[in-house]
Amino acid sequence: MAVFMIVPIGADASKLDAKILEHFAADSLKLPRGEWLVKFMGTTQELSTLLTITGTPNSEVGNAVVIAVGSYFGFAPTNVWEWIKSRWA
Repeated sequence: MAVFMIVPIGADASKLDAKILEHFAADSLKLPRGEWLVKFMGTTQELSTLLTITGTPNSEVGNAVVIAVGSYFGFAPTNVWEWIKSRWA
């Protein structure tokens, strides 16, 4: 499985938050500024369609960017590193 980052674009991401939790309650982590880390087996396009960001005439959850994470590095709270490490393929 892969780790993806979902970046909401817009002021109200509550519908996107709900959709992510509906599909990935155990395999998602919301970051402090509203981005999400999600573990998913598939492509960025498949994840975007599953979350109804794309694939519908008008996005049901608002605009967002889905990014496949290829590597990671930086400084963050311990829970972020633990989440990534436990789900990294």
